[in-house]
Amino acid sequence: MKFSLSSHLLLLGAAVKYTTGQNENVLRKVHTGRRLQVLDEESCIAVVVEVQYSKDDLDSQESEASLACVMSNGFSYKVPFADDEYIRENFIEGEFTSGQTELILGGNVMFDVDTSEIMVPSAGQTQLRAVNTNRRKLVTTTGVKSLLVVRVIASNKSTTANENQLSDSIFGTNGDQVNLKSQFSACSNGMLTFNPAVGEGILNGVTQVTVRSSTNQGDARMNNEITANLNSAFGVSSPAQIADHIMYCLPKGTMKGIAYAYFNSYLSVFDDDWCTYPSVGLHELGHNLNLRHSGEVGDPYGDQSGMMGYSYAEDENPRMCFNAAKSWKLGWYSDRTRTLDKWNANVYSGELAGITANPGWATGPPMLLKLDVSSGDDFYLSYNNKESFNSGTKAGANEIRIVQDSNSGSTLQASLKVDQSWTSSKVFGGDSVIVSRYSGPDPSSAYVYVCIGACDQIDPPVSPPVPAPSPKSPAPSNCVDSQLKFLVNKRLRSCNWVKQNNTANRCSKNGGFAATHCPVACGQTVPRGCIDATKRFALQENGALKSCAWVAKTSTQKRCRISGVADTCPVTCKDF
Repeated sequence: MKFSLSSHLLLLGAAVKYTTGQNENVLRKVHTGRRLQVLDEESCIAVVVEVQYSKDDLDSQESEASLACVMSNGFSYKVPFADDEYIRENFIEGEFTSGQTELILGGNVMFDVDTSEIMVPSAGQTQLRAVNTNRRKLVTTTGVKSLLVVRVIASNKSTTANENQLSDSIFGTNGDQVNLKSQFSACSNGMLTFNPAVGEGILNGVTQVTVRSSTNQGDARMNNEITANLNSAFGVSSPAQIADHIMYCLPKGTMKGIAYAYFNSYLSVFDDDWCTYPSVGLHELGHNLNLRHSGEVGDPYGDQSGMMGYSYAEDENPRMCFNAAKSWKLGWYSDRTRTLDKWNANVYSGELAGITANPGWATGPPMLLKLDVSSGDDFYLSYNNKESFNSGTKAGANEIRIVQDSNSGSTLQASLKVDQSWTSSKVFGGDSVIVSRYSGPDPSSAYVYVCIGACDQIDPPVSPPVPAPSPKSPAPSNCVDSQLKFLVNKRLRSCNWVKQNNTANRCSKNGGFAATHCPVACGQTVPRGCIDATKRFALQENGALKSCAWVAKTSTQKRCRISGVADTCPVTCKDF
């Protein structure tokens, strides 16, 4: 059943008995044995919460979705009447938005101290009404955000990782190569960065709190105790004032599942070491950013090509990003997208750049394709190239992934290798879409033919026969100075710098590496010949530091076409 925003009241019947008195805030026991207390506020923000379970523990999982009533001080209480059906019809598919919907409680509403669950008194009826509020906006998916990590010392256990270990595993502060911060930055091409929160009592983004509760009293009670301690320690009225996003790393065994997060909000909660694994962190903060799960038919977590499927107890892996639907919603690749529909542009034939391409190259081929259904759930395409920061993708490596997105999450439809095709059902105004993959000249990209309905080009392109390998070209004889700056004692220098002063010394120092970048400038003093440059150089388009080994490793033809690279790596690029 759905509830109107305007005036529909949810009337809740009697559930427990409680005593009345002049002081309604007095903690009291009633004959039910439950410890109840009156809420200090008459409204809260309704937030959808989803618990994630490990892939090996799916058989024992309970309902993953619940509704939390978050007070202005950050305390959170479960709303007992909000079952899966209510959440689906009113929040996932309905008109209410997690983190933007105010729940009007009225007076004398009580909560259970031990379970942090809102209770309904029997004396009179409590009215709950959901109304949209403009006080809160959707969480943004770009920019520099602060992230606070909370280590917890409970009465019987502590979070296993210490503060330094948590900071390193989440921010890479002590050399951890693959972490939450690095992977978000890489996948977004620097458009979204999570920096360690700062402040007194915070060490490299991590703070520590001590609570009186034990792990066997559950996460709901412990979370509110953590929140109270943070408010007191930092002199704030809510933890949301300390940082943009907050991770509670609870001692092992406090909670069910491995993690959960508040949709369109700031908080995520983890079971002990799961706090340190990058795939879990990206998954849960993805929920903070309003992303739902990536699945296959019959398995809501089944799309393992990206972070919104299953999570993994791995410290340095998997290095992967998000599927096409999630990437479109995040907006990081908006300059390299294309939309097709039946009525306007209904056909595309050409290159589909990989997910690790530079999204800032606006004139490049698209990285994402959207197939607009108009009156239904849209389809999205991406090329899941397995390299660089996507080298650990768990499924569909180097395949074109086609997903259909809905309010409840995305579902994989097909994963295409070269010369494979997929045809949708007739959801485009009575027509279907056909997607065919064919081979093309650049092995680092995919080539795709998409046709919705009737197209001028009836048949998709056919992959040409693979030619026999040509003999290797001889090393080039005419060398030029590189136009790309290169590292000298951790500073970027150019061949003009080499020529300006003390040229002989600069060309011969440290084995003469400068001469490999500037053979003409150094030709009179160190005749090294025409070879690949030996130091890392900065790409002109984005300043990224690369080497000739990087050029040779994969996608060599495409990389040699980058401005200045062929002159810098003449041996590697001699055939291109």
